[in-house]
Amino acid sequence: MSADEPKEPTGEQRVVLEKLCALLRAFGTANDAQDHDAEDEARRLRLDASAGIRDLMREHPFVAALYPSLGPELESQHIEGWGWSSLVDAVEGRLGTVHVELIPWDRVAGFRGRGTDIPEWITQLTTDAHAEAEQRLLECLVHENRVTQATPLALRLILGALRFGLVRDPGAVRGILERIAAAVRFQLEAGTRSGASATPADWTLFREERLWPSFESEARDEILRREWNPSEEEVLGWALLTQRVIDDHGRFAPPAGPTPTSRGPG
Repeated sequence: MSADEPKEPTGEQRVVLEKLCALLRAFGTANDAQDHDAEDEARRLRLDASAGIRDLMREHPFVAALYPSLGPELESQHIEGWGWSSLVDAVEGRLGTVHVELIPWDRVAGFRGRGTDIPEWITQLTTDAHAEAEQRLLECLVHENRVTQATPLALRLILGALRFGLVRDPGAVRGILERIAAAVRFQLEAGTRSGASATPADWTLFREERLWPSFESEARDEILRREWNPSEEEVLGWALLTQRVIDDHGRFAPPAGPTPTSRGPG
């Protein structure tokens, strides 16, 4: 970083770097697609990501100045294997975000308490136990036209399982997505009407200090559930993050039939 570069990215630079992160992560999505024999999708994702990064570098020269290895990574195609991951780490470090994959589920709250069992329920969507898992996830992730802290995290995994054809009942899973999408629209519209503001829709909402404390006892958790009072900023931020996840995945797994925008909140 040169002497005339700001230590902290400006608002515009943050937006650009967040776009860069999303494009870099598309290489990881492409690798997942290839692992599931979706070769054409993997190829398209890589081409789109490479073109998008080149556009960012051309339109915003500070990107190449901050990450001089980015151009050579693209040219050598090393970025497609593991290079993208190291670059994401570097960009997220500058943005001060967190590694989503490392967020401990047992310290994230759903509407039924800790999200400890959410990964297992998502796995069960691919098994004969899918109906029970669908119900549990719905109860945990959306309630009375609201999403909660665990919703954007869980949605990333649910959409991935749906996109790769792993879930047993795609219609039921899309129903969950529609309920979540409707709740997000309701929250964002309500936030707009009230003039509420939120932190940028990034994963800083999941920093250590914003998570639940480690588990001590059921009695202590009952107190936590009663006393937990997330700020309006956090609640709106979770909705914005959930919308971002929907937008990021929407082009890979469009819902069948009428889109959620045609329905009212569930």
